[in-house]
Amino acid sequence: MLIRANRFKQVWFNFARVSEIGQAFSDEIFRVFRIENPSTELHYLNANPDVERMILRALKSDT
Repeated sequence: MLIRANRFKQVWFNFARVSEIGQAFSDEIFRVFRIENPSTELHYLNANPDVERMILRALKSDT
């Protein structure tokens, strides 16, 4: 999913029609990828409360 994503300045994830994501998925994208590719901004939209909770959990562990 993230192949060549680091070539872009911004990457948007649209979570419309996604009911849930796992901890490993959110951690790999929103923590690991961000650390390894600091020049690529990651954004998300249309996340339901459960999906957003997992994303925010990964972002908090980024610090």
